[in-house]
Amino acid sequence: MIRSSRSIPSHSTAPQMNETIHRMRKSSISILVAAAIFLLAITFSTLLGSRPDSVTVGFAGLAGIVIILGLFGLWQTQSKGTLQRMREAAELSDTERQRLAIRNARLTLAVLMAAFAAELPVAYAFWTNEQLLPWLLSSLIVTALFGSLFAVILVRAKRWSGKTSQK
Repeated sequence: MIRSSRSIPSHSTAPQMNETIHRMRKSSISILVAAAIFLLAITFSTLLGSRPDSVTVGFAGLAGIVIILGLFGLWQTQSKGTLQRMREAAELSDTERQRLAIRNARLTLAVLMAAFAAELPVAYAFWTNEQLLPWLLSSLIVTALFGSLFAVILVRAKRWSGKTSQK
């Protein structure tokens, strides 16, 4: 959570915050509509007599998770805590904002490394299952790619902060 001893910023940031909240709501509603259409299509095809295979059931589960995330996003736009954090973030200086971003990137990288470490034994245990092999590989590859992305972000941020502190 962002903490600051300064007061809430002036009204100059209010239009920007309103625009951000509007975008968050619009994105959440779009996600909800897309996932609901997908679930309705699966339900409709099942009612017509089509038996869904395991991949379709898996995608239906993912669509359910996406609906939950969309509802959470809508809820966050109504939360007073979210609005307060946005006000606090708006009043941070560029240096403070950069420190916070680096801290969040480090935390994200740590979580990705833990997830990768947890995925390895699972992949090893189920490696002989030919039906799960593509899922295992894609899970490992995506986690490794995201970890690499955040490692590059941290390296570049370290270089950038070193150049700006020398000036």
